[in-house]
Amino acid sequence: FVPHSRSDKELWLRFLTEINEKTRQAPNELLENSDLREALDYAEIGAYTKEQLFTYDLVCDAIMTERSVLSDAKNAGIKEGIDKGIKEGIKEGIKKGIKKVAINLLQKGMTLEEIQELTGLSSEEIHDLKK
Repeated sequence: FVPHSRSDKELWLRFLTEINEKTRQAPNELLENSDLREALDYAEIGAYTKEQLFTYDLVCDAIMTERSVLSDAKNAGIKEGIDKGIKEGIKEGIKKGIKKVAINLLQKGMTLEEIQELTGLSSEEIHDLKK
């Protein structure tokens, strides 16, 4: 609450006595209280005509549907990103492992052709490993 504001009881009494079907704008003092702001929202909805309430329900349904679709799309995107990241990580790990094997084979004295045959690396890649 803002300093020097009225007590909760006084604000609720103001809400109950001042807010009615003729109210177009609630006092700021009431709007500053989150519970009273929520009550004002419900009071406004309660004053809707059948047509307004029908439209309000349609809009709420559309918003919930859109949120659900967006959430599903976000989750699918996250899953796709994780799957792609795992695949790329595996590929990179395999490449590093093959290069380590090639280095070990070089150290054991195997020929370039033998290492190429066993690892699938090109002669340039194997020469780069010698450095």
